[in-house]
Amino acid sequence: MQEWMNWGERVGDRLVDMGSPLVNEGDADVQVSGYSAIDADSQEQLNGLLEGHPHTAAGGTISTQKFMDIPGM
Repeated sequence: MQEWMNWGERVGDRLVDMGSPLVNEGDADVQVSGYSAIDADSQEQLNGLLEGHPHTAAGGTISTQKFMDIPGM
């Protein structure tokens, strides 16, 4: 857990939500084990913020998605 806290401290205010682990139930094509929300100005900046992430250090992979902007929300 300390690795996650160290990574979160390094990312700083760009880490909007540390997230949570997820439980995979059912027959999904893609298994997702957790999420975090990060505020980045570009994909390149996001890639830099993800360097040294504990999930990849343990051999896992990370996929990124952009939140949809919804006016008025």
